[in-house]
Amino acid sequence: MDEVWFTDHTGNQKLDNLDEISESIGEGGYYRVNLIPGKLTLLSIDSLPFNSDNYQKSEDVCDAMLNWLEAQLSGAGPDEKFLTMMHIYETAGYWEEVYTNWKEDIY
Repeated sequence: MDEVWFTDHTGNQKLDNLDEISESIGEGGYYRVNLIPGKLTLLSIDSLPFNSDNYQKSEDVCDAMLNWLEAQLSGAGPDEKFLTMMHIYETAGYWEEVYTNWKEDIY
């Protein structure tokens, strides 16, 4: 999938961490893009595994992604800012108390 979004797009070929992006997308669909190195970073989180319908099948992916996210944030420099994006926002599946997307009692 990283070929479609990164390798095949001329503008994205200039990113300084294409190998890291390819590796983390392959592990669980999450990645980091250094928009302004040391100043502004985009963190993309694949929130689909956290969906309550998918969670039991992907607990290892969820743990790896949360560990990765924690490492990204804790390793940041004092002036670094982050933008985050994801597939499903945390209350997207909550309609009239029918169901929720997140297993909140796990984390």
